Amino acid sequence: MAATYGAALLLGLLLGQNYADENTHSGTNSLLPLGITDKTGKVQRMIDLIAENYVDSLNIDQLQDLAIDEIVEQLDPYSEYLRPNQAQKQHEALEGSFEGIGIEYYNLNDTLMTVGLVTGGPAQRAGMRVGDKLIAIDGDTIAGVNISEKAIEAKVRGRRGTTIELSINRNGKSLPLPLKIIRDRVDVSSIDAAYILDSATAYIKIRRFGAKTSDDFKSALQQLKKEGAQRLILDLRENGGGYFNAAPAWASQLCVDKRLIGYTEGAHERRTADYPAARGV
Repeated sequence: MAATYGAALLLGLLLGQNYADENTHSGTNSLLPLGITDKTGKVQRMIDLIAENYVDSLNIDQLQDLAIDEIVEQLDPYSEYLRPNQAQKQHEALEGSFEGIGIEYYNLNDTLMTVGLVTGGPAQRAGMRVGDKLIAIDGDTIAGVNISEKAIEAKVRGRRGTTIELSINRNGKSLPLPLKIIRDRVDVSSIDAAYILDSATAYIKIRRFGAKTSDDFKSALQQLKKEGAQRLILDLRENGGGYFNAAPAWASQLCVDKRLIGYTEGAHERRTADYPAARGV
């Protein structure tokens, strides 16, 4: 409690001194010493002041991230600040391709368990199975050592054509030899599932709205129609969204006329884009 009070007091003294210095140099009596009237620099000036004068060393990058998180949190439930590695993963998912081995995993009791494999991807071709536990990567133990997600990504991802060796525990037993997997371009579809439920009902589950969603949906639906589908159950549960223009491009396939699906407009932007439906498939 005393340390917290002391830090708060020091920050107050620094702000006060900054205020006094600025007033001395400017000869004004403004009560907004940190450039508060400047809408673009207030937050950065505060961070700069802390970085230059705070009593303890700080991770300024982390401090900036916390400030951005707090600002974005005040907007709406759908706005989110993504760190560079998160933004890269999101971009790859929405574009539908990346270079890697094509696995999805979950950290269970400090051990990575494979929960998904990209169909036809490098990991599946090498013999990896859902349920496999990753023990080591290229001889480096990753199970039970509290390794970070960022460190794992750095080990798994790599250039196309390079090799990675995974030591696997399967059904409680370690495989005698590590699996050698050659990294490759991995294509990920927005369509999680597409099949016939009964003689005339099709089921399609869409995970996200990415660059290829409209084309993937069109191909899947055409194939299901060939198989006799006359009705469609469309599953959008757990769909986290994605590219805005991909959603109306997909939705227009469900319409038979040129009705308006959506448009964009904002406080600082006039209505600039209408999205009419195209001819359905």
